[in-house]
Amino acid sequence: FAASGEGLEGFAEYLAAAMPSTQVEWLFTVEEAREGAGAALAQHGEVRLLSDDPRQKSWDFLRAVHDFRPHLVHASRESGAVMAQRLGLPCLVTVHGLQGGAHYGADFADYAGGVSPAAHSDTDATVLSGIRPVPFPKRRMSKQVVFIGRLDVERNPELYLDVLQQVPEARGLIIGAANRRHFDAPAEIARRGLGERVCYAGRLPAGEARGLAAESDGVMSCC
Repeated sequence: FAASGEGLEGFAEYLAAAMPSTQVEWLFTVEEAREGAGAALAQHGEVRLLSDDPRQKSWDFLRAVHDFRPHLVHASRESGAVMAQRLGLPCLVTVHGLQGGAHYGADFADYAGGVSPAAHSDTDATVLSGIRPVPFPKRRMSKQVVFIGRLDVERNPELYLDVLQQVPEARGLIIGAANRRHFDAPAEIARRGLGERVCYAGRLPAGEARGLAAESDGVMSCC
């Protein structure tokens, strides 16, 4: 696994934990590992930190490959895919976001896994979500749309309430709190005459918030 900072070593740990440990051996080559991340990765395999110097980084990677002799490289950046190509190793690259695959190295890899149909090409497999599944809720709140996230100006919770005013059959649930301003959600709800249709839950633990969101017919995620 060839990664470059930005918390990608956390993704590597998640990926390794999902694989059968008796059939897959891991060598993680990462840069800028977050504090404690190296120890977490070491539970699943060997960890090598690469140099920040691009020239030295290539030598570090070459040395790791010669020591470990992997069957496949999983890269999360173009640089990792290029290094794998130079060594003649099969490479799978993860294509994030909605941009073309070249930015993430898909042009240099044998296979690409995309997280959006917009990143699809002839060699891509599209994976719409890498999030752990949430158990199907035991109850459903029909016609309820939940607003989940910060209630600051740029998230426009007022627009959410204005839209609900225009849809009499809809119900609403607001989960979250404002960080950069005072936003009196109950007062804003009452001012629009939505007291019977919109509930304000405030800031909730992540697990509870996900569960309530799963019960709704629609979600506005404004994190």
